This record gives sequence, C-alpha cells and structure tokens, in this order.
Amino acid sequence: MLDVSVLQKQVVGVGGSPRMHGNSDLLLKACLDGVREAGVDGFDPVFLRDYAFQGCIGCEQCRNHGVCLGLKDGMQLIYPQILSSQGLILV
Repeated sequence: MLDVSVLQKQVVGVGGSPRMHGNSDLLLKACLDGVREAGVDGFDPVFLRDYAFQGCIGCEQCRNHGVCLGLKDGMQLIYPQILSSQGLILV
C-alpha cells in the first residue's frame, strides 16, 4: 500500500478557457499562488487550449485496463501530473 504521508504534496491547476490571459487564467494563477504561499508545491498551470484532445470514443478499453488506452491525444501528457498530485484545481 502507498504511504501518502511520504509523498510531496503537489497541486495541479487546469484551465479550460479558450481565452488567453482572461479572467479564468488570472483566477487559476491566483489559486496556484495561494497554494504555493501555503507551502505546497504547485505544478505550472495546464491550459487545455494548448493541447489537442477529443472526447471518449466508446472503445471500452478503460473498463478492462482501468485507464484510457483508446485515445492517443494531448491528455496523455497531462495525466501523469494529475495522477501524481494530491490536489486538483479546475477553472
């Protein structure tokens, strides 16, 4: 069993707005700044507009393997950060 007390606490902030430097980006930056001030490491923000991704294609591979193996898109680059973090901020 994984002992989470020995893991370094990290938070991922994900921005979903297509508008660069808009209110959502400012809010996400402020949230991550607050996380860092509280002594928790934060990853650099992830902006979905910078990645090519698509919705589920219904291949059902996730049911057999526990993770999505049917799509090879930009989300494959983001999943490791999300899975290794102890917190997630969605804006």
